[in-house]
Amino acid sequence: MVFFSISLLILTFILCTVILLSYLMFRNSNPSLISISVIPENSEVEINKKQQFRVVAEYSDCTSSDITKFVKWSSTDISVLTIGKSGVSTALKAGYVEVSAGYCKVTAKASVKIKDLS
Repeated sequence: MVFFSISLLILTFILCTVILLSYLMFRNSNPSLISISVIPENSEVEINKKQQFRVVAEYSDCTSSDITKFVKWSSTDISVLTIGKSGVSTALKAGYVEVSAGYCKVTAKASVKIKDLS
């Protein structure tokens, strides 16, 4: 009977240790970045108008967050469209450009058509 009690005690201790270690390992794990997306992905803007772009990050734990203020923005042709640090673009002349957002070595792009209504 004593042997059975000690075996049960040891088994309980091992089980509790495994549960505690599992909890500690996963409790502190940070989700990893899966992808980023520029919103809107495709847009049309009139000359001299502004367009707000934003970036959403998707993580391995199925969460997402707006990371617009953390990305590095660029435009394929700054004579057609410029974009500032906050993701606000200004259309300067008619044409097509791609807007890129970079974050943690991941890049997302959006296509923009700038049209002249005159």
